[in-house]
Amino acid sequence: MKIYPQLRKLLYLDSYGWIAVAALLICSVSGALLIAAYDINEPYLSISRLISDNPSASLIRNIHYWSAHIFLIFTLIHIYDHLKQKNETNIRNHGIWLRLILSILFTFYVMLSGFILKGDGDSFQAHRIFSALLNSLPFAGSILQQTFVGNESDFQVLYIQHAATATIFLFIVLFEHARSLRVNNRTFLITLFFVLLLSFTFRAPLHSPDDEMMKGPWYFVGLQEVLHWIENPLVVMAFVFMPVVGLYLLRFTRNKVSQTIKIFFVLMALLYIILSINGLFFRAAYWQWQWPWDNAYKLAPLLDQEFISWEATISGNLPVIQGRVEACLTCHAGMQGFSDGHKPENIGCFACHGGDPWTRDKFEAHKDMVKVPGNLSNSKESCGSVNCHPAIVERVSSSMMATLSGMISVDKWVFGEIPLPDGHEKITEIGQSPAEVHLRNLCAGCHLGNEKTKVGKADWLDRGGGCLACHLNYNDNAISSLQKMQQQSVSDTTTPKYHPDIDLKITNDRCLSCHSRSGRIATNFEGWHETNLKPEAVIGKPEYRLLPDQRVFTKMQADVHHEKGMTCIDCHGSYELMGDGNHYNHKEEAVKVQCSDCHTRQSNMTRSFAEVDKETQLIAWSRKYKTEDVNLIVTQKAGFPLVNTLVDEEGKRLRLIKKSGGDTVLMKPPASICTEGKAHQNLSCESCHSAWVPQCIGCHNTYENKTKGFDLLMNNELTGTWVEYADAGLAGLPVLGMKIAVDSTLTVATFAPGMIMQIENNFPTSEKETTFHRIYAPVSAHTTIKQGRDCKSCHNNSLAIGYGRGQLIFSKTGIWSFGAEYQNNKYDNLPEDAWIGFLQERSDQAATRLNMRPFNIVEQKRILTVGACLSCHDEKSKVMQQSLGDFGSVFEKRNSKCVVPVW
Repeated sequence: MKIYPQLRKLLYLDSYGWIAVAALLICSVSGALLIAAYDINEPYLSISRLISDNPSASLIRNIHYWSAHIFLIFTLIHIYDHLKQKNETNIRNHGIWLRLILSILFTFYVMLSGFILKGDGDSFQAHRIFSALLNSLPFAGSILQQTFVGNESDFQVLYIQHAATATIFLFIVLFEHARSLRVNNRTFLITLFFVLLLSFTFRAPLHSPDDEMMKGPWYFVGLQEVLHWIENPLVVMAFVFMPVVGLYLLRFTRNKVSQTIKIFFVLMALLYIILSINGLFFRAAYWQWQWPWDNAYKLAPLLDQEFISWEATISGNLPVIQGRVEACLTCHAGMQGFSDGHKPENIGCFACHGGDPWTRDKFEAHKDMVKVPGNLSNSKESCGSVNCHPAIVERVSSSMMATLSGMISVDKWVFGEIPLPDGHEKITEIGQSPAEVHLRNLCAGCHLGNEKTKVGKADWLDRGGGCLACHLNYNDNAISSLQKMQQQSVSDTTTPKYHPDIDLKITNDRCLSCHSRSGRIATNFEGWHETNLKPEAVIGKPEYRLLPDQRVFTKMQADVHHEKGMTCIDCHGSYELMGDGNHYNHKEEAVKVQCSDCHTRQSNMTRSFAEVDKETQLIAWSRKYKTEDVNLIVTQKAGFPLVNTLVDEEGKRLRLIKKSGGDTVLMKPPASICTEGKAHQNLSCESCHSAWVPQCIGCHNTYENKTKGFDLLMNNELTGTWVEYADAGLAGLPVLGMKIAVDSTLTVATFAPGMIMQIENNFPTSEKETTFHRIYAPVSAHTTIKQGRDCKSCHNNSLAIGYGRGQLIFSKTGIWSFGAEYQNNKYDNLPEDAWIGFLQERSDQAATRLNMRPFNIVEQKRILTVGACLSCHDEKSKVMQQSLGDFGSVFEKRNSKCVVPVW
C-alpha cells in the first residue's frame, strides 16, 4: 500500500507556473532546431516537406507545437491561481507587474504568430483578421500592424518577432517574476514525457491552403465568433483589452473592488469559452451555423492522429503540386485518362480525394480518403475547393436538378398539402406527409444530391452523384484498370494505370436515365415513345427499344436537332443545368435559351468573347474553340452567352458549334409565315413545330400498406408504398393553351395531361379518401420538326383546343358539334383525355402553373371561327393566306355565301 504515496511523490510537480516554464524551455529549444528547415519565402511547402521527408524533424515540430500549447494552458491556469488570492501584494514593483500583464498579450501573440507561420489556409485567414484588428486601433494601429505582423505576402517580420523578439521578452519577464529559469528536474522530465507522448501520437496540424472551412486555433476561434456578431473591429479590440486592463488594476485594488474585477474576469472567460465552443463545433464553412445532427454537419479537425514512423512504405523524391508536397504521386504518377485540367501533374490527387498528402505510409495516406469525390455531400471540399470550381458548386445546390423544387410543390399542391403549386422546396428536406412519401416512393431518386456510393461506371438506376452524374466518363481502359484493382489483394502495391476522365463530354445518355419519365424529353428527343408492352412482346423487333428498367419504347419522329447530330448540351448550358444561383419555382423559369435566340433574321443580342463571363471563357478554352475576334449569341432571357455560337459582324449569319464533335452548322432564320402578320404573333415556336408529345390518361395512385416499396431518398427498402397504375400511354400533337407573362402578354403554349388521375389515399396517418384531378402541365416536347403543323390541326382539332380526341364537325347551319372518342369520366363528366368541356371554360386552377390556363370561351370561339373558314377554304388558298396578315378585315369582307358560326 506504500506504492501510492511513492508514486504520488514521484509525480509531484511544482506550481503550474513552473510547468509552463518547463514547456516554454522545451518549445524554445525545439523551435531553434526548426530554423534550418523553415523557409519564410515558401512556408507551407517547407513544412509539408519537413513532414513528408524527415520524420525526426516532423517529431521536433510536433514537440514545438505541443510544448507551446502546454505552456499556454498552464500559463492560464497559473493566472487563475493568482485570481484566487485575496489581493496581489507579492509583486511590489509596478514595472514588473506591468510587464507581467503585457506578457499575457505577448504569450497569445507568440502562439498566434506561430499558427500563422505554417502558411496554410487557416493561417492566412488568421493573418488577415489579426492585421485588421491591429489596424483598427486609433493613432498607433498602422505602426503596430507593421511592427508585429508585416505584409501578408511576407512572413519575415512575423517570423523575427515570433522566434526572437517576443520570445526573448517572455523569458525576461519570467525571470523577473520567478527570479530563476531553473526548473525542477522532476517537473521538467514529466513535462517532457507528456510532450513526447503527444508528439509521437498527434501531428501538429497542417491543412490545405484552399480548405473551405477556415478556422483559427482554439484560443482564437472565440474572437472569430465575436467578429461575426460585432462588425466594428475597434469594439472587438476593446473586448480583448478589457480583461487585460482588469488584471492590471487588481494590483491596486482591495476587497470589494478587487472581487468585482475577478468576477468580471471569470464571466468574460466563461463567455469566451461559450463563444469558442460555438466557433469550434457549431460553425461550418463561411461561418454558417450548423447543428451536430444536420446531415451535412462537418467538424474542422482538431487533432491529426499520426504516429511518428521512421519506416516509410513510399520512397523516392516527393513531387510538389500547387505549392505543397504530394506524396500520393510517388505511387500514382503516370496515371492516364485525364483531361488537361485534371491531370495529376496539375492538381495532384489530394485536391479531389483528400486523404493525407504528406505521409509516406500507404495506409495513413488513404485514411479518410474520399473514394467518390463530386457527390454534393463532399463537392465543396473536392470540386468546389477554392482553386477549382467554388462558384459553380455553390450554384448547383440551388439548381432545379438538385432541389426538385417544382416537382415537390406541384405534388404537395395536388395532395392538398399546400395552397399553391409554387414555392422553393428542397428534396433533401421533405418529411413523411402523404405527398412527401409519394415523392420518396416514386420520384426522389432523380436528383443530383442522390449519392454515388460505388466506384465505376454508373448503372442505369444509379442516378445522382452530384458533379459525377454528368462529368465522369469511364472508357474501356479505365474500366479494365478498375477491375484489375478490385481483384488485387491488400498487400499488392500495383497501382491502376488509367483513371476515369472528368471532362465536358456530356452525352445524351447522362440525361436519359432521369428524363425518360414524366415529360420524357430525353426519349422524345431521340424519337422514342413509351408503351405499355411487356419486354417479351418485342423481342427481335427493331422498331421497339427496351430500356434497362424493362420499359418498352416504340419508334416515333425524332427531334430535327437530334437528326442533325446535336446533343442536349448544344442548347442547354452550364447556367441552366448547374443553376445560376437563383431559386426558381419551376424548371421553365430556369431555362435561359429559346428558339428565337438562334433562329432569327437578325441576332437579338451579341457579345464579344472578351466581354463574357469567366466561366464561359474557361469552357471555350477547354473545348479549344476559337476565341479571338469572336462574337457570341446572348440569350434574350437573362443575357447568358451561348458559348458554342458564332455571329458574323452584321449579326445576320449565326452558326452553332456542335459540342459533340466541333462541326459547325448554320442556324437558319424562321420562315416568313412565323413572323409576318398578326395571326401568329402570339404563338410559341413549339405550338407549331412540335411533332408529338406523350399523353398519359387514366392514372391511378394508391397507397398499399402491405406492398414492398423503396424510399428513393434514403435508399432503403420498406413495407407500405405508393403505387402508380397507368391506363393509356398516348402520343399525339400537343394540346394548346395560354401562358400569361408578368406584363399580361398572352402566348399560345403547348400542354399535355399532367395529372388526369385518381388518388386513393389509404395513408396510415390520413383519413381514407379518393380524390380526382384533371390538371394539365406545360410541356416542352423536344420533338421539333422543320415543317409546322397545318392550320386545321389547330383550328379544326378538338385535341388541340382542349376538348380531347374525337370528331369536331361544323355543320352547314353554322353549328359546331363534338363527338368524344373517350367516354366521360364518372368524377367530372368530361371525356377521359379532355382539359375542358366543349365550348366551356373552367373556373378552378386547371394547370400546374398559376400563370397558365386552357382557352377561355372567347378564345375558343375565335379559334373555331377560323376553323369554320378552313372547312371550305384550303389553308394555302389566297383568302386564307391574306387572313394571316389581318384575319378581322378579311372576315368582314367575306362572301355572303360563307357560313358563320352560330353560338
